[in-house]
Amino acid sequence: MIAHILQSFSSDKLSHKINYQLSKIENGVGRELYNSSCDKLDDMYKNMCIVAGMNDRIKLPFIEFVLSAPEGERLSDDKFLDLAKEYIERMGYGDSCYSIIRNNDNDHSHVHIIATRVDFSGNSISDNFSRFKSFAIMRELEEKYKLKPLKGNKEAEKITLGEHLHRQYYFDTALKKGLRSYSAKTELLSLLRESENYDMFSDEKNRWSNSEWRTLLGDDLYERTLAVLSKKGFFNPLYKDELLQVLDETYERSGSVQEFRDKLAEQGVYMRLVSDKGQSHYVYGIKEMSFYVKDTSLPLKYRWGSMGFDKRKITPDEQKHFLYTAVFHTLNTTASYDDFKTKLSEDYHVEVKERSNRKGAYGLTFTMTDVDEPVSFAGSDLSRKLTYANIQSFYSPKVDEGAAFVPIANHFSSPSAEKEILYMTGGLGNILEDDGKKRDRHDDEFSPKKKKKKRPRGMSI
Repeated sequence: MIAHILQSFSSDKLSHKINYQLSKIENGVGRELYNSSCDKLDDMYKNMCIVAGMNDRIKLPFIEFVLSAPEGERLSDDKFLDLAKEYIERMGYGDSCYSIIRNNDNDHSHVHIIATRVDFSGNSISDNFSRFKSFAIMRELEEKYKLKPLKGNKEAEKITLGEHLHRQYYFDTALKKGLRSYSAKTELLSLLRESENYDMFSDEKNRWSNSEWRTLLGDDLYERTLAVLSKKGFFNPLYKDELLQVLDETYERSGSVQEFRDKLAEQGVYMRLVSDKGQSHYVYGIKEMSFYVKDTSLPLKYRWGSMGFDKRKITPDEQKHFLYTAVFHTLNTTASYDDFKTKLSEDYHVEVKERSNRKGAYGLTFTMTDVDEPVSFAGSDLSRKLTYANIQSFYSPKVDEGAAFVPIANHFSSPSAEKEILYMTGGLGNILEDDGKKRDRHDDEFSPKKKKKKRPRGMSI
């Protein structure tokens, strides 16, 4: 069970919040479960203002709580009401003027509790350490009402919210960033001035959810403002912060890259390995928001070659990428075919086997020997360049006139080959994720590389 405490607010925002809930009820996706004054929600604005007016020292005399049921939980109105009333009582608001409204317009039902920070005697209600108190109360109520317990920390709280409550304020946060931006302020103010509610926007202390902003601005004006904020990138830091929260929480619960990737997918987070101009990297993203970033813009532990998981548990796809970089690196640091095989075995625990027929050797297979479930790959599966004939030609470029293959060493050169390899491998010994050749950005499978121009000596990726 999640309890989210919103910021205190004034009477201007109280009116809006009540009207917003009334619209939910009118549309059939909300219903009032209880109010402490025994009146209808329509009368609560007047009642709550009267109670708040009994203590004029409190400048923001109203507060809102949102209780969200855990994923998969189906609570009846009676059970949700009992839980909400006990929660508000234990939080110290039992003698306040408050209303409990249930919303069912998303996959996870939740209740809003709008309350005064003044009790019926005119005393202020302390909010000291309210978040710590709330967390402890919810854990006890979970046990009492036999609900699925929340496991994790503050990040887990945000992620578990059925309606991504923290995400509901992205528009508000991005807009305030935009209004402080020299390049966007004029355009945004021009849009906001089209609204008849413009006078309500002057106080930066006011904070409205995305849906509340849509109601205030109207659909057309909201969408036009949203387009400006998106185009100028004001949402990107918010998306990145959310992504990092999910990555951090998931990383701690994962024992391998595959498990990490699977758990991210369950939460709607994209993770794919791509290769661009000879350099491989991960792309992470939030599918729902169409937001994607390269691993180079994230902490080191989320980058290719730097993940601290057990190397022995790497998947076949990861093994394929490891072999790809190890083979090319070894080709560029050895002088003979025998040295090539020896170095792969000693430095990278890679076994090289020739495939033969009655005419002799015609192919190679590469296998990692220090993983739990090794998979063998033909050289041509790793790269079209890594055929038996090409490798033999690389080490012995001078062949007889009737040879079946043509010397190709010059086709593999790249002045930055070593630099690129070091980037991709991270020392190779720490490789725990897929890496490899250029391929489709939307697929983990390898795709053929484009032909490269002839350059001076050396074999490169």
